[in-house]
Amino acid sequence: HTLVGKHKIYHGDGVTAEDLRSFKPLEQWQMQLESDVLVHGVHVLEALRGAGDVLLFLIVKVVAEDAVGRPVESYAVLRGMSIAVLVWDLDEQARAPIFLCVRQLRPAAAKYTVEIPAGMLSDQDTLVGSAARELKEECNLEVRRADLVRLGKAYTSQGILDEQIEYYALRYRDMREHVEAHGHKEFGLDE
Repeated sequence: HTLVGKHKIYHGDGVTAEDLRSFKPLEQWQMQLESDVLVHGVHVLEALRGAGDVLLFLIVKVVAEDAVGRPVESYAVLRGMSIAVLVWDLDEQARAPIFLCVRQLRPAAAKYTVEIPAGMLSDQDTLVGSAARELKEECNLEVRRADLVRLGKAYTSQGILDEQIEYYALRYRDMREHVEAHGHKEFGLDE
C-alpha cells in the first residue's frame, strides 16, 4: 500500500506510488471526504490510461465507517473535473434561443449523441481555459476566456463518479455563419 494524503491506498502492479501521488483527481477527492467518514482504506481495482500512458481514471473500492460506526463499502470512479459550454444565440425570426451542439459517438450509450461541447479538465489548464480549448477542439470556435460566463457546477452521477462539471455560457452572435461554414465537419485532436 501507499500512503497518499491521510489514506492508505492499496494498489497492484499497474499503478505506482508516483501515479497515485500525481493523480490530481485522487488528491481532490480526498480533500472532499466528509470529516464524519472514517476511511480505513482505498483499494485501486483498475487504472485506465490514455495516450502517453497518462492516468485518466481510477476505479476504487472504499472501505469506511459512517458517523455512527456502521461499515460502508462502496465503489467510485475517480476522474476529476470536467467542463461544458452552453453556446447560444437568439433566433430573431423564431424568437427562440438556438444552441451549438456536437454529435459524437459514445460507446457507453451505444450510439451517437447530440450534446453541448464538453471535456475533461487538463492538468495544464484552468477550468475556463479547458472550456475555451474544448470549443476549439470540438467546434473550431476560438473564444476569449473572458467571454465565457461561469454558471456553476454539479455532480454528474454522485453514486459512482467523483466528476463534477463546471458549466459556462457564451452568447455567440455569429453562430449561424459558423455552423454554415463548419457545421458538417469533424474536429478534434487528430487534425
